[in-house]
Amino acid sequence: MSGADVYQPCLCGSGKKAKFCCASVFEVYDRLHEFESREQFEKAAQYLEGVLARGVASKEARTGLRLALVLEWMRSPRLDDKVIDGRVAAMLGELQKDAPDHPEVQALECLVLSRTDQWHPSLIKLQRMLAAVERMSYPILVSAALLHGRMLAQRGHIAAGQMLLLNLMVRSSQELNQRVAAERADILSMQGSSFAFRGVYGMRKVEGLGEAHDTAFEGARTLFSLGRYHDAAKALVPLAREHGNQPNLWWNIAICHLLCGEEPLAVRALHASVANDQDPESAAESLALARLIDPPSGDDLVENLSCVYKAENLARVLTQLGEWPNAERQAEESEPEIHTSVTDFRLYDAPPPPPGSPPGTPTPNLLGLISVLANTSGEPDAPQLVVLEALGRERLASVRADLEARVDAGLISPVGEPTVQRAYHRDEAAYLRAVPGETPSTNHETNQNRRNAFALEAWLSCRNGLLSGATPLEAVGKPELAVALRASVLVLATYQLSHQVLPTIDPVRERLGLPPVTTLDPTVVSLLELDPLRLMRVNPSTLDPVLTERLLLTCLGLRHPAVIPLALRLAEIPSPEDETRRTRLQELALGMLREYSQFSEAHRLATQWATEAREQKRPLIERLKLHLVLLRTSVEANRPDQQELALETWQYYVPKFPELRANLIGILQNYVGDGPWSTNTLGGEPAGSVTPGGIWTPESAAAAASPPSQGLWLPGQ
Repeated sequence: MSGADVYQPCLCGSGKKAKFCCASVFEVYDRLHEFESREQFEKAAQYLEGVLARGVASKEARTGLRLALVLEWMRSPRLDDKVIDGRVAAMLGELQKDAPDHPEVQALECLVLSRTDQWHPSLIKLQRMLAAVERMSYPILVSAALLHGRMLAQRGHIAAGQMLLLNLMVRSSQELNQRVAAERADILSMQGSSFAFRGVYGMRKVEGLGEAHDTAFEGARTLFSLGRYHDAAKALVPLAREHGNQPNLWWNIAICHLLCGEEPLAVRALHASVANDQDPESAAESLALARLIDPPSGDDLVENLSCVYKAENLARVLTQLGEWPNAERQAEESEPEIHTSVTDFRLYDAPPPPPGSPPGTPTPNLLGLISVLANTSGEPDAPQLVVLEALGRERLASVRADLEARVDAGLISPVGEPTVQRAYHRDEAAYLRAVPGETPSTNHETNQNRRNAFALEAWLSCRNGLLSGATPLEAVGKPELAVALRASVLVLATYQLSHQVLPTIDPVRERLGLPPVTTLDPTVVSLLELDPLRLMRVNPSTLDPVLTERLLLTCLGLRHPAVIPLALRLAEIPSPEDETRRTRLQELALGMLREYSQFSEAHRLATQWATEAREQKRPLIERLKLHLVLLRTSVEANRPDQQELALETWQYYVPKFPELRANLIGILQNYVGDGPWSTNTLGGEPAGSVTPGGIWTPESAAAAASPPSQGLWLPGQ
């Protein structure tokens, strides 16, 4: 370490200048850096263990090296839970003796506690530590935040976990941001990650508190903006005692509790907000969020259970399941990374129609799913498993008895007791397990629409906990259930999105006798107040280009349905500053439509945007991008214009982008199969020696049979 460096903050993260902290072991850090540059983390750990075993006199230097050793353990590809619970926890005890106030030692304590029942006080401490840091330079604090976020999500605290990582991102370098963003994306894609938990919840304005209370409210807002949600809730509670009729105040308290993993307190505050809110739409949003946070119980609980069997002879098990009239075999799927192949069987209450039956043929009710897991590692003792899943204990017991009666005794043996994979609200289970009572067509979009229509009917006729046990159809026209009925439709939207269906709120409300949704104007309502549920009410026609783009990016990150009207609004902006950015946003919006099987709408928009790009003479590369999206959409929708679009790509775009020729040919082969692009010759194609805008000469392309039409030969060159 150079002389100038010794007056910089020490590498160990103590906050002291390096000269007065770890100066005696600078050469150890230099050697450590050599190992890390070669990604030899295990060797680095062994080296540090040797240095510490020989003894380090300085307490500060010893602390720094111990922290460095912990980091090497955590960087090892062999890191597992035992390392954290064993070696890291033991090292924490030694570190706390020497340096209990060291920031990284405190972060390490949070990391260890995140895996215990003390995760909540650890989370509060971690939030306070992050709030005190403007720019992240503490590697163990980063690791603690990442691990906390993951653990919170695994415990069901999705909103708290993803917001913790978001607060880490705003304090991190660009390189670290990519890692944190990837971890947050994993959380947002977890089962049970409703889009209502994915967004950024801000504090809503509260009017009429009085000067003294306004100051206290601003203090709470500051704590909230720093990510100290538990402390912000504590600061708001005294205000709520004085102004208990303010719904936004209760809402803010609820969000604070939600973002620090205190869901029961959040539910209570949300109900207080509903009781004091005169706006039925706002009250419905609070009630819907409370419903989504509150886990089902009692009669409102439907469990998704699984029962695992060990198979002695997998081939015979597959044969006997294949001979079961009520079981329909699905295509086998292979997962090479975990050495497993999976064969699924759908189990019905009667024999399903034979393959090839025309669409519309009546089908029986689905009872459960049987998965046969074959280990493909080649190890002789590798377990072969059969997993049975069903919704509800009575149904599981029934299909389990049928399975055991169908398969010969001794071929399968149960492993442990049935386990709960997830608990559903009764109406959610009714929606998710409803399947059309007829054979599907060959059109995926048609099937998805029919599936949603069938599931919607099941939801409308199912008793709903929000409606005091009534069904949505039974609640129609009852004033005391008007807010709850609105909330139930919002909750239904989350079910639809989890089943790859874009919500249809206004048509459902119309059927239930409710007026259309009251829209919000984001030029009046603060962006921070547009949480995921409120985004459903945004009026895109009032937005300027900057606000449109900001909201569109937000919705894309959330996979939020408001992205569609926002994307339409974006297309109306005549001359955005960055054409590449607009094309990218349009590509992402079209991708989301395809993801939700809205191929017709995606094709219509892609055609419109590609036409506008030509008419506006936008850069050719941007037109090519939109054209390829249109081609892909046409292929996925199985539309007749796909061949025409493919030929246009070949004849118009390939000659203009010779450097992309190989990639474009690969895309065409992948999308539509063989065509003129399958050969090595192409009318109008430049010879291999010609680059975009280049000059063709006989000398530079001697192997070419004839000069290309778009090349220019200048004599004498």
